[in-house]
Amino acid sequence: MNETVEQKTDAGSGLGERIRRLRLARHMSLGDLTTLVNISRSFLSQVEQGKTMPSVTTLKSIANSLNVTVGSLIDEPPEMTCPVIRSNNRPKIEHLQSGVTLEALTCRDMHKVMEPFFIRLQARASSGNDGYSHRGQEFGIVLQGSMQVHVDGIQYDLNEGDSIYFDSTRSHRFVNPGDIETLAMWVVSPPTF
Repeated sequence: MNETVEQKTDAGSGLGERIRRLRLARHMSLGDLTTLVNISRSFLSQVEQGKTMPSVTTLKSIANSLNVTVGSLIDEPPEMTCPVIRSNNRPKIEHLQSGVTLEALTCRDMHKVMEPFFIRLQARASSGNDGYSHRGQEFGIVLQGSMQVHVDGIQYDLNEGDSIYFDSTRSHRFVNPGDIETLAMWVVSPPTF
């Protein structure tokens, strides 16, 4: 089962409450969702209570099982009323996996065809040991530091200014191999975050 280290954050409690509300709105029990996501009941219960944060892989699986995007779980503004997101007001999820933060760069809009966001990886952080896949395509560019992107088991080493583009149906994950924070801009189409 792919779970995560336990950390409690304010973002975690909001995220957990949104997952719980969506699960109940779909008339799903804890057991129903844990079976779909392949995690334990106790772990999902802790996520819903804000006591722990899921890994990127687990969060994407939860969103897919609830038929929503990850972005809809991270408290994005409810509709696109303004095309500008200020840098100090980006919706974010911290500590998805130890040392990983995602920051949304757009408002939620069910009609948008791509999802841009920042990925911040602390030194030696990763999206998890297991790769994940979903429909669509991805583009990423490293703005600071370095990143290893593993696609179908092949490791691509990216440094500042390097970019990558791949089909999201291929198993993928990312790692910061360095000793400084990595910042990358990522775009997924269609939106899954």
